[in-house]
Amino acid sequence: MQTWANAAEYVQWEGDYLDAYKIHPRARTVDPKGRSQKPATDLFAIQMVADVDANSASLRVIDRMKIEPIQKQARVLNYLNVIVRFPPNDFQRLPPNRSDFDSSLPRA
Repeated sequence: MQTWANAAEYVQWEGDYLDAYKIHPRARTVDPKGRSQKPATDLFAIQMVADVDANSASLRVIDRMKIEPIQKQARVLNYLNVIVRFPPNDFQRLPPNRSDFDSSLPRA
């Protein structure tokens, strides 16, 4: 596996998908050097692994944090994608360690 991963141009890393990877750096309020930064938007795309029970719990958390109705919610393959507005500081409280949480990134 490691030989293949080293030779394949499209493999970016081999290892665990850590919670820290799940929030895009531009969606964070602190940059990698620990300096404060303000995300350029309050609109975020959140991708969750499709899991009815876990998604229901995650959507309840999103519902409490959003500042307007969800703009888009769609199931694609084995994922549930949500586009929603959050105050950037509150967005940081969205727990990336949820079992269904896959990734998030700011939207322009």
